[in-house]
Amino acid sequence: ILSEVSGSVVFHDIIEGTTLREESDKLIGHKEKVVIETRERSLTPAIRIFMADGGQREYPLPVRARLQVNEGDIVQAGQVLAKIPRQSARTRDITGGLPRVTELFEARTPTDAAIVSEIDGLVSFGGRKRGAQEVIVTSRDGIDVHTYLVSLQKHILVHENDFVRAGDALSDGQISPRDILRIKGARAVQEYLVNEIQEVYRLQGVAINDKHIEVMVRQMMQKVYITDPGDTSLLEAEAIARFQIEELNDALYDKFIVTDAGDSDLRIGTLIDRRQLREVNSEMRRRDLQSVTVREAQLAVGEPMLLGITRAALATDSFVSAASFQDTTKVLTEAAIGAKVDPLYGLKENVIVGHLIPAGTGQPRFRDIVVGSKSELEELQAAINAELGQTIAGIGASPSEPPIKRAKPVLELE
Repeated sequence: ILSEVSGSVVFHDIIEGTTLREESDKLIGHKEKVVIETRERSLTPAIRIFMADGGQREYPLPVRARLQVNEGDIVQAGQVLAKIPRQSARTRDITGGLPRVTELFEARTPTDAAIVSEIDGLVSFGGRKRGAQEVIVTSRDGIDVHTYLVSLQKHILVHENDFVRAGDALSDGQISPRDILRIKGARAVQEYLVNEIQEVYRLQGVAINDKHIEVMVRQMMQKVYITDPGDTSLLEAEAIARFQIEELNDALYDKFIVTDAGDSDLRIGTLIDRRQLREVNSEMRRRDLQSVTVREAQLAVGEPMLLGITRAALATDSFVSAASFQDTTKVLTEAAIGAKVDPLYGLKENVIVGHLIPAGTGQPRFRDIVVGSKSELEELQAAINAELGQTIAGIGASPSEPPIKRAKPVLELE
């Protein structure tokens, strides 16, 4: 913990035997003052720096913090006020970073997750409750007030009257990807995952192009959690693929739901477009009948979901792909019970069944193309012209003559 200003040190609620005790280092025998946990909830150990101009800054001290200054000392900006012991350093090779990579790819909540602010606002401190320090974030207009409980074992990264933005960490620790998704959105969590995964590999000098990690992160965010099904056939709390909800919403866009059929043949709840509505109401007015009353169709609303790569692989629409990954018996049983049909749209399922993958020249629109030389193209065009001439000449021929076959499209190769 560093002092940001110059001034004199004053201890606040640092009482020896209550919130402070002396401990000696077993290796060198040096005695240190260590902040300890106390049952007195009203006590909040902190170091206050009083500046020459009358201002002051306060630095709350977490449990186990080791003081580096004494009361009454004059400190300069940047001087160490207290040290927080870290856990024993782990092995800094690639195997030491793999658990972190696994944690990110599986979208797990870190064991020692940081407390994150949900709004933009100013920081203030409350009392202590249940062994935790209250950190209050108040928006500039004073309407939104969020209170967070930070464990006394953690170091608080913010100070009184600091301005924080939504998504900023209030305490030390790893930020949970789900908190970033909930507060800052899908794009922010995608960038966070890519940067955090790359950091592990860059520390070991391993260069990986971002696109490889981005492909996997994209697959982790293919599902959408339905919060409002609107007028679609979806159910609330259902998880579906992003492209499916887009297709359903596209089908409802600029459409109307009949609320009163009037004297028409339509039924209440029928989905019609603008042209149909105009035609029906025009017909009703010509016949002096009651017109149709409608409302705009409500689109489905969903929130992006973050799935670990294991869940994302099992939640794919292709049961062939899911069965090849994990829980084969369960996946195939559910597919048989649900009479599922696999359209083989993806790469993995096509590889499994031995088909060309739907990528590059394996795409369906390229499969009927014949590749040949320019001379072969000229010969084929001459044959087509000859067949075309025979067809024109034989228009009046008998219907028993065999039809002329169409030539396949040709891709010219220089």
